[in-house]
Amino acid sequence: MASQASSLTMEQMEDDDDAPEMLRVTPAEIRAARQAWLEARDSDDDVPQSRVHMLFEYYRFLISVEARQIADGLHDGGGPTS
Repeated sequence: MASQASSLTMEQMEDDDDAPEMLRVTPAEIRAARQAWLEARDSDDDVPQSRVHMLFEYYRFLISVEARQIADGLHDGGGPTS
């Protein structure tokens, strides 16, 4: 999952004009992204710092999308689970 965004930075993800109007992120995707970042960060292997940074940025991006989903749900009057 995280490897799909391996060449993107947070700024590129936010400024992508070709991005779909609405992205949906699940808690499982966020957990998986967090786990991938933590495993790379805490690995005994020589994981390149650029990879650790990319995984963190991807995790942060997913959290941002989830926050927008929650805000959109609240704005629509349906609450965070609508």
